[in-house]
Amino acid sequence: MRAVLTEPFAANLIASPPEVQKAFGKQLTNLLRDLRHPSLRAKKYEERTGLWQARVNDDWRMYFTIEGDTYVLRAITAHPSRPGSPRWGQDAVATSIRGLSRSLASTEHRSVAIQSPCPCLPVPAGS
Repeated sequence: MRAVLTEPFAANLIASPPEVQKAFGKQLTNLLRDLRHPSLRAKKYEERTGLWQARVNDDWRMYFTIEGDTYVLRAITAHPSRPGSPRWGQDAVATSIRGLSRSLASTEHRSVAIQSPCPCLPVPAGS
């Protein structure tokens, strides 16, 4: 399996706190090794669109689809059910997921070049 970061995912990852970026790196490694890794607690989030959710840490989640041998990482956000989260509450969750579902209608992906240093992602040799 391999992973592809969508542009919105990469932008949100870069904007996330450093501890979330570090946790994401660890969890991405776990995801690529085994979707059923216990720390991910991965689950099918929306059957209709094939959207999955997995834990980054206690407060953050990543959302992805599986297309062939590729995890397409769609979003990384603060957990919507945590008090204090900017998305706390069921209305915010529903709005967020509807928006994400609409974006899943497009199966087009572009490679993402991350300009900002992100400790969770390895720098390719020769960069």
